Amino acid sequence: IKGTPAPCRARTATLILPMDQTGDGLTSVDLLIVPKEIVLDVIDKCYRGLPELAQHTTSLLIDAPAPRFLVLLENMADGQFTTFDAEVSLYEEMVRRDTPRGATILIKAHPLSVGPMEDALAQRLAGDYKIRIISRELSRYPIEIWKDLLSMCDVITMSYSAVSLAFLYGKSNTYRSS
Repeated sequence: IKGTPAPCRARTATLILPMDQTGDGLTSVDLLIVPKEIVLDVIDKCYRGLPELAQHTTSLLIDAPAPRFLVLLENMADGQFTTFDAEVSLYEEMVRRDTPRGATILIKAHPLSVGPMEDALAQRLAGDYKIRIISRELSRYPIEIWKDLLSMCDVITMSYSAVSLAFLYGKSNTYRSS
């Protein structure tokens, strides 16, 4: 079948997250799991090596009342899986359904996004929420290393980061599909 990944020929796979979300990709290989403490130590070293992340987090949270929610955008429209407007509408619905009016909403673009999704979402939410947009330049860093921001915000996401943030930091996804 065109587009089907080739079968895994490796005998061993090394994972940070102790799972195979497909359930069939790593069935015939030995799994080596990197200890969580080592992963967190590497993340901490990365974070300490990027002081601009801490500085930007501080600037985002000045005059940003609690509760605070961090919306992690995807790039579905960029991948032509949906339209730009439909994707913005999806995030707007997620925020409006799961956060109280007046809350601080921080918006982080996907690292590979090319469209102005964060600006469009901010325009739709303006007036009902206190909006903060994470710098496009710094959005290229994965959310897993934004330790200060994660410690101060609830997370709204529908991506893989929901799994990694739960595993690494015990952060549950605020968004609940129905």
